[in-house]
Amino acid sequence: MLDLARLQFAITTNLHFVFVALTLGLVPMVAIMQTRHTFTGRDRDELSTRFWGQIYLINYALGIVTGLVLEFQFGMNWSGLSHFSGDVFGAPLAIETVSAFWILTANSYLQNPVGSRVVDGRLVLIALAPLPVVASALGWVGSRGWCTNTSPSRRGFLPMSPHRW
Repeated sequence: MLDLARLQFAITTNLHFVFVALTLGLVPMVAIMQTRHTFTGRDRDELSTRFWGQIYLINYALGIVTGLVLEFQFGMNWSGLSHFSGDVFGAPLAIETVSAFWILTANSYLQNPVGSRVVDGRLVLIALAPLPVVASALGWVGSRGWCTNTSPSRRGFLPMSPHRW
């Protein structure tokens, strides 16, 4: 059983390393392509930005998923290690996870060029699936609207909550 746990940990660690390294390498590449498209207006740069931007988002999400699996493996497969070194490894792993989700939310909140296109000077959404925060944002808007509308003194304020979003 120990050999299986070690094999599982090795595979997950290697996948996490590949996804994180590729994501960090794609950041300047996508930024340079987007900057070139902004200054030159070439369609080739826009297509490259969209293609590599989608690869970046997929790698970022898979890096988060493999990182979460690694944390669970530390706790379940290596509980002895977690008992002795949990105070040392626990806080940095928690900070990494929270910051990864914060960056994912901040970057995908309708600011990533992957799910949008500029048409006649307006930003038009063409695909909401690459924006992972859309589901949570819609849930947040609905719950805020419901909370605002349940107060007896504030009946009728439901449309204001989506307007603020």
